[in-house]
Amino acid sequence: MDEFKLVALMVAGSGTPPAKPDKTEQRIKSLFFMLGGLVFVAVAIGMGISTERFVRSSVVVPGRVTALPHGSNHPIVTFVTKTGESIDFPQGGRFSGAALGEQVNVRYDPAAPRVGPTVDEFGALWNLELVFFGLGAMATIIGIVGWLRPHAAIFR
Repeated sequence: MDEFKLVALMVAGSGTPPAKPDKTEQRIKSLFFMLGGLVFVAVAIGMGISTERFVRSSVVVPGRVTALPHGSNHPIVTFVTKTGESIDFPQGGRFSGAALGEQVNVRYDPAAPRVGPTVDEFGALWNLELVFFGLGAMATIIGIVGWLRPHAAIFR
């Protein structure tokens, strides 16, 4: 039995168990995670409200992919507004791969067509909101678990 303990200690390292984390320190870290996560969730909700307003007030017209300077996920798209103005814009954000010359639907604000036109696709419209919400939700959950279980070594 003693030989087994000796081998186990040699394999495990120093043989001394890690110190338990200080509960106050854990709670402070948990609080920062919760508050940071809630800020991210609040920002995501605010961006989501803004995107929803844009979707409700925008106009959808056909557009065409005219260039692929940074690959198929970031094309240059050209569209013509309802008033006949031709506009080129770079599509940023998550967008499924596009082919040169491919026709896509474009969403724009008729009051300011050059400000924020976007391809009318779920990922292009909602990607940033989903990323912020997901990161915020994860940080909030980690903070709640750390708060409820301050003896657990979550933040080591």
